[in-house]
Amino acid sequence: MNKNLKKIIAIGLMLGSISTVRALAPIGLLTKAAYAAPDNNQVEELTSLRVETQGGTGIKLYYDDSYKNYNKVNYDDVESDHIYYAETSADTIKLEPDGPDSKYVKVFNGTSDSAKGEAANSDIKLLPGTNIITVRVYKEEPDKYVEYEDRGKAENSYILNINYNPNSSVDEDDINLKSLTVDKNKISLSDSQAVYTYNTADDVKSVSIEAKPEDDDYKVTIDGDEVDDGDDYKKDISLDNGENDIKIEIEDDNGDDKEYILNINKGESSLNAGTVNETGSAVSANTQSSNPVHIEATASQNNTTITVIKANQWIQVSGKWQYADLNGNPIKNQWFFDKNYGKWYYLGVDGFMAENCWMLSEGKYYYLTGDGSMAVNTIINGYKVGADGAWIS
Repeated sequence: MNKNLKKIIAIGLMLGSISTVRALAPIGLLTKAAYAAPDNNQVEELTSLRVETQGGTGIKLYYDDSYKNYNKVNYDDVESDHIYYAETSADTIKLEPDGPDSKYVKVFNGTSDSAKGEAANSDIKLLPGTNIITVRVYKEEPDKYVEYEDRGKAENSYILNINYNPNSSVDEDDINLKSLTVDKNKISLSDSQAVYTYNTADDVKSVSIEAKPEDDDYKVTIDGDEVDDGDDYKKDISLDNGENDIKIEIEDDNGDDKEYILNINKGESSLNAGTVNETGSAVSANTQSSNPVHIEATASQNNTTITVIKANQWIQVSGKWQYADLNGNPIKNQWFFDKNYGKWYYLGVDGFMAENCWMLSEGKYYYLTGDGSMAVNTIINGYKVGADGAWIS
């Protein structure tokens, strides 16, 4: 097993087998390709091409469709103008190409002349059987809605033949962390997820991360440094302001490995403190917001400690939206109807609002627009959705 074969577990679901759908062109928009001025510093070849499932599990690549270990291809060994093969039981996949700036990379699902090029990290919906996925790297930035037939300034192409077989077990590996903590605060782990978010106050300069493997024989690295039971699988990490992406990797004796990403947001929190005045048995916050808040208070003699938590409202975290419930916790992995807007939204497993994508729910496809709301009574790239938002096939 190649040691660099990685697994990153993430989220997302969209309809790409019928039509690539992320950042769709409005109906009637001209799709003639246009290119920006050339960038002389542009990297024109991929340094690696990772393929993963909806949950982020790595999908192995092969030189042929026998899917034998001796024909396996490392992600960082892919070459342009070659065809690679893979088999998966997942109906949605995602590509993670490295090397060129993402704005120069487009992904095409299928070989139809009118197939639209999608962003490099867009979710791709698969049909049962063989799906032909083409990755193109352009010398100049292509038009946002460039079509498959327009090769234009494409310098290099990479072709993937992905066989979607619901009964396949080819891409199923079990290598996981047993526990993950930040400053002794336990992160709830799931085998179907490996991207986690942790928020800390802006005055925190460093954190201690502990990543214990399920098997003591596994090799563990945190932010590039190997840790073991001798140091309790811990490493201290200095934090920058804003988002800090910490990579955690585990590897078994066979060379199979999995990669976790821990996003530590310094200065981000769902708790929003404000000055609260106490008068007798009542308290009031000096805020002009009309949004409801949940107030928790603990008293010691004449001193009162107040925590004000945003509740029943939208909250922006690192540029993305979550909806806080009555207790200030983000709603996760479910539909949500906002009575204020009269619209449906979908919050993913990480609590973030889905947008610009198709969602498969109870056997029906729904489209979530750029503002996250479910599209109704309209046509999306030639596909009609009804009053209930479901695609009319």
